[in-house]
Amino acid sequence: MLADGKGGYDDPKLLAAQLAQEVADVAAELHDIAHQLRPSYLLEISLDKAVVKRCDMLRRRGIPVEVTCSGDFGSLLPAVSDNLYRIAQEALANAARHAGARLISISLAHNNNRLELVITDNGCGMEHVPGEGDGLGMRIMQERADLIGARLEIATSASGTTISVTVDSV
Repeated sequence: MLADGKGGYDDPKLLAAQLAQEVADVAAELHDIAHQLRPSYLLEISLDKAVVKRCDMLRRRGIPVEVTCSGDFGSLLPAVSDNLYRIAQEALANAARHAGARLISISLAHNNNRLELVITDNGCGMEHVPGEGDGLGMRIMQERADLIGARLEIATSASGTTISVTVDSV
């Protein structure tokens, strides 16, 4: 379109800027996919440290994320850590891509044999509370929660979305 002047762009700089943004978005998505395919490094570090590292990466990409962790995560079963990390990863990605949030907050707490993960954003919310027939990411989060006996709850409104995952007796 730039070379032949077609496409209705009066200013090629505008088209170039849009293309540059699209390339940056694709590169970020490829990075996320590669990160998801890598063997889990949760065998080397605890769940809280892995979540903090993920949030640090998002902040470096300009996504506003706050993270708080409390409790001891060193004794969690690998299946619990891995599935909770993957749920957090998907929820953070959804908030970053779709919510238009000015802030994403993630809280991870392990107290009194209860583990709770909460991801909240102040974005546009979803059209409806997710359920049957939703996208692959939402279904996978539910399957991962089911695998570890966790409750997954999603609340959404025009002022944002909250995803909560609770595991008792861990």
